[in-house]
Parts: sequence; structure tokens; C-alpha cells
Amino acid sequence: MDRIASIFKHQRELLGLSLEDLSIKTKLSIHQLQALEAGKIEFFKDDITYFPFMVRFVANTLNIDYESIKPDVEQIIATFHSTQALKKVEQRAIINHSVQQKTNKLGLKKKTSIDFTFVGLMLILVTLVIALVYTFFTVILPNLSQEPNVDNPVVELPSNPIDNDDVEEPTVPVDEEIVVLVTETTYNTYEISNFDPETKVTFKVVPLLRQAWIRFALNNTVLNLPATAIYSVGQEVILEHLPVLNDEVNIRIGDIVANNAEIFINDVKIELNTRFSSRASNGGSAGSLTFKFIGE
Repeated sequence: MDRIASIFKHQRELLGLSLEDLSIKTKLSIHQLQALEAGKIEFFKDDITYFPFMVRFVANTLNIDYESIKPDVEQIIATFHSTQALKKVEQRAIINHSVQQKTNKLGLKKKTSIDFTFVGLMLILVTLVIALVYTFFTVILPNLSQEPNVDNPVVELPSNPIDNDDVEEPTVPVDEEIVVLVTETTYNTYEISNFDPETKVTFKVVPLLRQAWIRFALNNTVLNLPATAIYSVGQEVILEHLPVLNDEVNIRIGDIVANNAEIFINDVKIELNTRFSSRASNGGSAGSLTFKFIGE
């Protein structure tokens, strides 16, 4: 990473470009360019799958042969994933140790509480048995010993002559399908209303012209399903979400210019703002769409 950072910074200064100039040419933010030149790979942890595309695009803009640094980029990605995996293993070990300690403490308390519970249940069962025996000898047994009363003959009631054909069958109400409403608030933010909190809302993204890098996030947390990856033309990328009020679903698409992707909510196509189709498509440009559940 330090080698790539040194090459980028040296070539940019050699071409007499400022970070602002390079930001305009690459459509990357100044913070992203500063992180590249400082060798801070942690800055791109949420966009690590998109990192090779950013390095390639900056290299092409600075007239640097990407193939000469491609092995370094691949090594950076492999090292980053290995480091993250080790961190997760360490965190899982710490959590398991903490859970085990709490379980051991709770186990000591449960032994005492189980004894009292068992005694209480036995007392309740004994009380019920005594009550049943008393009821049997005082109520049920005397009634069984009495002779049936023959002085009151059973009178049969006449059948009710109702014509079954005239009886109207009750109508079963049919639940109306709830259609969610999607309203554009800015060129890349939308509000979703009229949703059922017990029914999942389906988000679907389909690349049309070229393959596209796609990432889903819920409340600023990147989701593992669907996975952040590069998807081919025509491949459907689907997220099913049970909505909660004020939830925010963010869809980031690596190449959204010139209407390269279609977005659907519950199979209803979302018409994207013309700002996306009017942006320069040279080299591709990432787009971010945010959908917020606002209720009524």
C-alpha cells in the first residue's frame, strides 16, 4: 500500500495536479484520494470490493500502467481479508469466553431455584388431588347412587322446517393488497409509506448494459446478503426486508450512469432522476440511493 501511495503522489505532483484537480477528473472524493496517497487501507473497509476499480481509475488518469501495480493491489486485498478474519476469530473467542463465564454464574443460581420450584409444584399437585377426592365423594358419588326420575318423560322437540336453500351463506371478507408508496425527496433519496410492518418489502436491482458493482446497507450497516459483489448483465440482486419505522435501506451501484441499472420495489420500477443519466460515464461512476420507511 505504501508503494502504491508513493507512486500516485509522485506522479500527481509530476503532472502538476492538485488533489482537487484529480478529484474532478476521477469523480472520487478528496478524502478518498488523500487516503490512497497516505496508504490508509482501513479507510476503504466498507468499499473493499470496489477498491481495485478506484486504484485502476486513478492509475489510468495519472498515466500509470495498472498492470505494474496489480500484484500489489491483489496482495493488499488478500492481506486485508486475512486481517479481518483474524479479528473476527478473536472477537468470537472473547464473546464465547464472556458467555461461558455468565453461564457458569447463572448455573449456580438455577440449582437453588429449581429445588424450590419442584417443592412448590408438589404442594400444588397434592392440593389438587385432595380437592378432586373431596369433590368425588361429596358431589359425584351421591348423584350416581340416585335412581333416575321416571315421572318426567323426555319430550322430543319437532324438527325445524327450515329450507336450507333459502339460507344465505356468509361472505368471507377478502383482504385488500397493500401497495407501498415511494416518493422521491432528492435526486437520490426516497421515502416509503403505506407499508405493512408484517409484510416484507422486496428491493431488486438489475444491471442492464454492463456488469455493475452493487452493495446493500441497512441503517448504515453493510449487509452480507445479498453479498457486495460485481453482478453480470440481467442478474437480479434481491433484498427482502421486514420494514420497521425509520429504517433506511441504502443501495450503492458502482456503474449507474446512462441508466445502466433498473431498481424495483415490490416489482414496481423506480424511475431514477435524470441526474444519473446526464453524468459523464467515462470510466464509470458510483451512485447511492437511500430509501427511508416513514409510515403513514
